[in-house]
Amino acid sequence: MPPVHREPTLARTERPYEVAATYPGQPLWRAIVAMLLSVCGGLALVYLVVYTVGGVDPLEAGWLTLVALVMALIWLAGFAYRHRTGALQVQRADRERRGF
Repeated sequence: MPPVHREPTLARTERPYEVAATYPGQPLWRAIVAMLLSVCGGLALVYLVVYTVGGVDPLEAGWLTLVALVMALIWLAGFAYRHRTGALQVQRADRERRGF
């Protein structure tokens, strides 16, 4: 008997481009904005650490200092917005716990 060829099927969703990290009903742009805010804060922190160690002179690397300052301000604006709206909790309260 010859082997039967079957088309592969998707296990959970019919849309492979759907981001699994978003919750049902949450738009994708919110996850993208959260990721960009995290990247801005992280890169600003890396610049601060390198500056503290003495690897960067702010006067010689003016454009780098300006970019780091803008990223820090973007992160700070996002943090202030979350604090003002009371959205400090990152995880959902009804999140299912597995493995405990």
